Amino acid sequence: MAALFFEDSSSIEEIDLCFLQVDDHGTLTVIPDFTKRKSYFFINSRSETFEYEIENASNILKGSAIQRERNLMKKIELYKKKLKVTEDDFIKIPPEMLLCIANFEIVSAKNFSSSDIFIHYLIVIPKGCSSENTLEGVTETCTCKTLNGSTVAYYGYTFSLEVLVNILEFTGESLKIIFEVTSIDYWGNFRNEGYGYGDLMLTPGMTVHDIYTWKIEPTTIKNKLQNFFIGGVPHLNDLFYIIDPKETKDSQLSKYGVQTTTSGIITFKSFIIQQRQS
Repeated sequence: MAALFFEDSSSIEEIDLCFLQVDDHGTLTVIPDFTKRKSYFFINSRSETFEYEIENASNILKGSAIQRERNLMKKIELYKKKLKVTEDDFIKIPPEMLLCIANFEIVSAKNFSSSDIFIHYLIVIPKGCSSENTLEGVTETCTCKTLNGSTVAYYGYTFSLEVLVNILEFTGESLKIIFEVTSIDYWGNFRNEGYGYGDLMLTPGMTVHDIYTWKIEPTTIKNKLQNFFIGGVPHLNDLFYIIDPKETKDSQLSKYGVQTTTSGIITFKSFIIQQRQS
């Protein structure tokens, strides 16, 4: 889809210009069609009139190129057929094991102080569980937009995880996901904008999580000036400290031993299914 956005201090308006759709046979459909005689017009909420055209800028394929494209489509169809899982190909799990397949989506980051931010995540597997997937990743950098008085960055970043659980060794502890939010300014300086973590029970279903974050507040004049002009301080070297601050003497884990301040909110979704022998 191609759209045109109009934004001011009070509202945001989106005008759809055209839609592109490809069916299972590889046919491309353009709605509305490429401009032939008359241009297209639309009027926005401000009574402004716009004229636009849709042009096919692709080079016309010759006979040999068309044949190569058809051969490629045939290979893709054969590959799709190989991916179809049959009963004989289905992976069977031992009776003492449980397979959890989790799909995650980092939806948005809200009310952070900087405009261009990205999210670093780290997954902690509990005892009795194992996974061959990558347990760490970084989203793209998104620019915040103002919506209803709040600054929001939308990501739509998805990742998957397969966790094999040994029922005999599993203690019922939840899976944990740690978040670190970082901003980058015009000069390429990085600043920490927040830390947080969430508990994920390996229970089938879809859940929406709101993770409230905090960040370390610089206390000395030197650190304040350094963080303002070039960034980089203060930050944690070990992200596991967010879950279990090892240097704290009291049992209250909210005491991180440093001066902190409330930061923004990360929203993400989890979709979990389980497979085991009945």
